[in-house]
Amino acid sequence: MINTVRENQSRANFLLLLSILVCAPSGASLASGSYEDRFYQERFNARLSEALKKVRTTLDTERDFAAIGSVAHKYDDKYLMAEYVTNTALQASTNILHRLGFSQAQLEALRAKSIKENRSIVLEIHKEDTCTFLRSREVETDAPTKVVHESGIFGSYTKEKRVSQKFTEYVWEHATAAALSLRLTGEESKVFSQLNGRYSTEIARRSKTTPLRELDVARIPELDVTWLVRNLQQIKIDRSAKDCLTPRRNKQIQDAVRQFVELGNWADRVSHELDNGVWKSYLAAESLPDIFQPVSPIFDVKEGKVISTTDADILLKQHEESLEHFVADVGRQLPAAAEQQKPSPDLLSVMPLMKHWAQTLENHLDSVNYIEHLLKEQLNKAIGRTLSAKDFRDYMMFHNQKKLFKSEYQPRPFTFAVRREAQYSPEGTVAIHYPEDNELIHTSVRVRAPSPAASNMSFPLSASTSVKFHGKHFIHSFLNHQLGYETTTRLELAARARQFSGFIVVLGKIKSATELDPKQAIIVQNKDDLRIPLVLEQIPSPKAFRDFISSLSPEQQRFAQAYRNMQLEGTLFGMVVIQIKPALEKVLNLPPGSLTKEIQLTEDLMTLFIKYQIPTDLISYRGDEVDLGASPLPSNTKDEGARAASSSSMHTRVEQVRQQANTMMRMLESKKTKLVEESQKAAEYAKNQKEAMMRRKLKKDSSHAERATYSTASVTDSKRFVPRMAAMSINTPTIHSSIPPEEVDQASGAGGDASPQAEMGEQSDSKDGREPEAEVTTFEDRPVGGEGDVATSAAAMEDYTRIAIDLDRALEKLDVDGAARPTKITVEKNGWVKRYRESLLSRSENIKTLLQDDVKRETDRAFDLLDALSRSGGLVLEGAELHVVVAATHAFDKTLVDTVAVDNVNPIEKVERTALIMAAQTHKIKEISSMIDQQFLKRVESTCPVLFEKKN
Repeated sequence: MINTVRENQSRANFLLLLSILVCAPSGASLASGSYEDRFYQERFNARLSEALKKVRTTLDTERDFAAIGSVAHKYDDKYLMAEYVTNTALQASTNILHRLGFSQAQLEALRAKSIKENRSIVLEIHKEDTCTFLRSREVETDAPTKVVHESGIFGSYTKEKRVSQKFTEYVWEHATAAALSLRLTGEESKVFSQLNGRYSTEIARRSKTTPLRELDVARIPELDVTWLVRNLQQIKIDRSAKDCLTPRRNKQIQDAVRQFVELGNWADRVSHELDNGVWKSYLAAESLPDIFQPVSPIFDVKEGKVISTTDADILLKQHEESLEHFVADVGRQLPAAAEQQKPSPDLLSVMPLMKHWAQTLENHLDSVNYIEHLLKEQLNKAIGRTLSAKDFRDYMMFHNQKKLFKSEYQPRPFTFAVRREAQYSPEGTVAIHYPEDNELIHTSVRVRAPSPAASNMSFPLSASTSVKFHGKHFIHSFLNHQLGYETTTRLELAARARQFSGFIVVLGKIKSATELDPKQAIIVQNKDDLRIPLVLEQIPSPKAFRDFISSLSPEQQRFAQAYRNMQLEGTLFGMVVIQIKPALEKVLNLPPGSLTKEIQLTEDLMTLFIKYQIPTDLISYRGDEVDLGASPLPSNTKDEGARAASSSSMHTRVEQVRQQANTMMRMLESKKTKLVEESQKAAEYAKNQKEAMMRRKLKKDSSHAERATYSTASVTDSKRFVPRMAAMSINTPTIHSSIPPEEVDQASGAGGDASPQAEMGEQSDSKDGREPEAEVTTFEDRPVGGEGDVATSAAAMEDYTRIAIDLDRALEKLDVDGAARPTKITVEKNGWVKRYRESLLSRSENIKTLLQDDVKRETDRAFDLLDALSRSGGLVLEGAELHVVVAATHAFDKTLVDTVAVDNVNPIEKVERTALIMAAQTHKIKEISSMIDQQFLKRVESTCPVLFEKKN
């Protein structure tokens, strides 16, 4: 009996493909590397539940079996379970290979020869489809029932009429030939399976065109199965190996997973190639028995251990018998036909056996991933929540303060008050925090007090102006963390000023031992709350950089090293905080603290210097030309005249500065008043001009009308008309009697180019009468000290550019994992947020986002004020604080839970080592043990021995 497949065969194939796509897990692909690590909980639970039922039936219905995760067990049991499911999958694969036609003797011979000659074993299949025209035939079928309306002597009526339909049908033979074989690489001879053969079916259709290609050779690549054939007996995990991390992450299981994933993908592809309708022509898949699945992570509850070897042998025997029963049922379902026309049951079993093989190997993957899933689940349950990178960051802050450093070396929150001395109230605060939760970052910090022997650092305002500053230096080291995709890529610098207070923040990079390269600056005053985004950018770790350049030429290595040094120096983030009142007092020759309570005077001075850019010499105190920077005379000096001549009261000095400032403010007010008056006059003049032009136009129109009226009049009338016109022209200027004649003549010029509006154009550009702000660049020479002075004081300075390079070398030597990456801190040019109040009594707070142009204007304003406070570089800004921040990121490839459960790594110990390295470089400590609290020293020595190795 030959089944006939008609034109709906293509539709059936499409539905089959659709069912395969729907049943497959979303995103699952056996060829995908990420698929190896995925765990599909629902699919696993469904298969495990079915497997438990069959295991109880096969072994003993009275015994209790369960998944390993649902019963109490030890960590070693997970290793035993990984070995059990892997060995079971290997034995099941052996059973399948036997049913595919490869005998145990053939497999043993290939294995021995492969080991002896060190050659690989490949599995391949050759499949060829042909489509041949057989015959045509006439087919008669019943058409659908037709309703006919007829009429007779008794009236009209309807009746059903059946008609037949004839058409020509063309019959094609679709035949498939397949050959499965194993061979050694480099050899032409193959070990063929006994299931090689050919089977065919007929396809009937109404069109004579071929339904398939006449010849179609499947291009299924060969598969390397060396590991499978060499390990068909069993494997055992080597727990003493360095690469043995967990029951799932070790060489033996990783090799098995890699082989099984490739083999499962190959078997799945072969089954799809064979499942082309020919197999379905002979068999009904729904009537075939299921094949027993022996691979499941089953635990013997009563014994409290993994299934024994005896039970495993029983399950594998059941698997072998179910394969035999399946092939036998295939033979029983074959239709009665001549032996030469029907294929053998073994040949038709290849396609379902391939599907079963792929599912068996998929069960193994689910089982070992389930073991790893248990580790993660148990870790989360032990802690009570799923940990994130933020949780780890919070713990490391606690760990560094309570479990590692001595109190003097503990990382501190990055927040500092801007103040002169302890007896003065703070002007404000500067801080760096995480933007998502406003939690302050912690840094290891070393403070360098200002020293008279040390040279002053400086930063340029322009090509010709450089400002020197002197004060405390804070050297920070910040350690960031990256756990998989979770990492901090942005920080936020917060600067807040109190009411009637202000300071300047200058941001940039440390350029040399004595110079800061400023990028942005801003004035923070009167309850301003400024948020500046900072971007963290990682560069390769020292170990990774060394590995990258190891195969380069010496010239290429020198170039790469030079560029990396430049990158490392770019990781030095610099911030200078300059207080405004002390600088004002110095530049105005006032005693320290004299402007503390002079609120209005301070506001007026800043307005004069920033907005109007008034030179400080016009306002500063010049009464007795006393050098305020010199040491005061002793109180017991007998030269009373000298003492009187060398000092004046604070009140006198401040009053003189106040008078000069008020004078300047009054002058500016008078200028604004005059500008307003001129603007009003110009507006009135423009209005009069417009009225005059309208009147002239009206009179001109009326004169044309009169001419038209008197065009036919007598000469006498014309003579009378001329005096009238003359009189009109004489009387016209009286309309503008209030406007100077020269302005009238100028306004009546050709085209009106010299109109009053044009004259006042430049003045009208200034809003509300104030002069427009101008960008001032100073080009005068300034006494910044000779070369000898710089050379003498440079010896007392610390070259901060060496911090990043020295830290890079220390990490290269001590960071054996190569996980610490130097990190650049750069200021975002956009997205600054400024909260401010319009006035002292304003209740509402305004929020303004500063874009790049706004930041540029704020920087120019700050530089203008710095230029005035330093007398264009002539004065040193005292009391300025410099913060130098060097950053690094300790990066883990996986998330926190995966790092612990998958890689079997304690991230606390790894980050602890990096923190100690960075702290030692920050504090310039050679003996790291001197920074560690003594009660934790032994623990650190055991977990980080590389830090305590003595130099030879």
